[in-house]
Amino acid sequence: MKILSFLILILSGLFVSASIPVFAQISRTQIINNAIPYTTATWTATSANIWNSVSCGGKTIRTPSWVKVGTNTGMPYCWGGWTTTGNMQGYLNAGKSAGDNNTTADFGAEPQCAVGLDCSGFVSRAWGLSSKYSTSTLPDVSTPTNITQTQPGDIFNLASSHVRLVNANYGNGNYQVIESSAKDWKVSYTTYTASQLSSYTPRVYNNLAGAFTLTVTQGCNGYSNRLILDWTKSSGAATYDIYKNGSLYNSGITGLQFIDSINLTPGTGYSYFVQAKSTYIINSNAQSAIAPNCASSVTITSPNGGEIWQAGTSHLITWTSLGISDSIPLQIVLYKNGTAQTTITSAVPNTGKYSWSIPLNFTLGSNYRIYINGMSGTVSDFSDSNFAIAIYPPVVSTAAVSNITNTTVAAGGNVTSDGGAYVNYRGLCWSTGNYPTTIDSFSIDGEGTGTFSSNITGLIPGTIYHYRAYSINFAGTGYGEILTFTTNLTGINETKNIPTEYTLNQNYPNPFNPTTIITYAVPVESHVRINVYNTLGSKVKVLEDNIISAGWHNVVFSGNRLSSGIYLCTIEAAALNGMRTYRNTIKLVMVK
Repeated sequence: MKILSFLILILSGLFVSASIPVFAQISRTQIINNAIPYTTATWTATSANIWNSVSCGGKTIRTPSWVKVGTNTGMPYCWGGWTTTGNMQGYLNAGKSAGDNNTTADFGAEPQCAVGLDCSGFVSRAWGLSSKYSTSTLPDVSTPTNITQTQPGDIFNLASSHVRLVNANYGNGNYQVIESSAKDWKVSYTTYTASQLSSYTPRVYNNLAGAFTLTVTQGCNGYSNRLILDWTKSSGAATYDIYKNGSLYNSGITGLQFIDSINLTPGTGYSYFVQAKSTYIINSNAQSAIAPNCASSVTITSPNGGEIWQAGTSHLITWTSLGISDSIPLQIVLYKNGTAQTTITSAVPNTGKYSWSIPLNFTLGSNYRIYINGMSGTVSDFSDSNFAIAIYPPVVSTAAVSNITNTTVAAGGNVTSDGGAYVNYRGLCWSTGNYPTTIDSFSIDGEGTGTFSSNITGLIPGTIYHYRAYSINFAGTGYGEILTFTTNLTGINETKNIPTEYTLNQNYPNPFNPTTIITYAVPVESHVRINVYNTLGSKVKVLEDNIISAGWHNVVFSGNRLSSGIYLCTIEAAALNGMRTYRNTIKLVMVK
């Protein structure tokens, strides 16, 4: 069978265990300690342990080709297997096959015929599970996580296909795993990139010991001393109990925060841990903090909840204080989701205000709070509620038109605010419809704020157009008010509607998908050829090749069978009276 077929089949790991609850806690260190012996296990094989398509247990058994008579290292792959290192040699002494890489038949040959581990059997052993879980049932005892947050002992799981145990997250987009796979038909190490793991779901074992984290920060509520406990969610926990200085202090808490404000002596240290209560019990890390002295206090007044501040602008962080000298330095820290993100300033005088210039590339969100502390942490305060950091589309106005001709017009606009992010593009957009956008015809007239002018060309004579200014920054597109103008009939014999000169107007719309209209004028009866070429000079369409009477005419170009890109439309006209000729080219832009 081809290698690709082996890879597809071997990664299935479809063995389904009985649904047995697993309550034992296990640390990440213990998971890796459980896994490593499967990569280093040594065992002795005889010819009796090397099967070449031997029928047994309702299937054909095939020993992996790397297995040799004598000493071998590493547990072999076995479809449906989850043999321990301690049992391996005993099974081999009994004449079992050292592994089985035939993945084309149902399970049933392990350990009656062959021994070793498949991908999910290996993870089940590493996690210390009491029965073999499959790639489809491992999610029952694990929780999804972000790939960048994976740690040793987590898994990359592809349900009904394959699973890999994380051994190392290098922090640069590369991940080392331990797996039993078709790569070498044994348990071994491999390093993958994030893109190679994109189809897999990173998961954390639910019963990790100490699998949630407690933080304790100081705070004041007026003159009341506070120690604020925040913790991350423990999977499956219904309630939480608080332990203070080793004794149960509060129980039955359903949220993820507890504020201790009872009998706290300023300057005294207190130790806490949180106990998650579910089918099993998990303790958080222990965390200590010194009670603040709120006789001296600082209270944040802005931002204190509900504000929306723009990235790329400056805002005042303000506070009031009690019993603190103006010369006492304060630290201002930005928190997000209860976690410190960045120190805004490490030592600002206690003046009651600080101007913060928010970086333009700052991560947007609505779950930020400010934390101020000073006097070695004895006074501090958090914003009462969350505030948001955001940017907005630019603000732009539309200028009136001037210098209207039959095919051109001059106009412009004024970008009065960049919305908190640099304006990368600005210009005009126009169409014969009522609400022009940048999907329609548009010009690009520089960047940044301020006034700009634009010359619109390629218009249809005697036509009403709607237009408006636009400007674009990181947050989106801002539009000015919609105005209108009508092109005139200058250069046309209005009594007979006969143009006085040859003209090839710019197509409309442009860019287009997939059709566009091209208007041209012929002052006298002429032989007209209109062809469309790609940028390589190859002719892709003949739009006109006929004797055309004097007047205005339209042709339609359809790019249904052409790819997106730039095309050139060329007109060649020769008057039948031999007195006049004309040639011109316009650029067409098709965007699908």
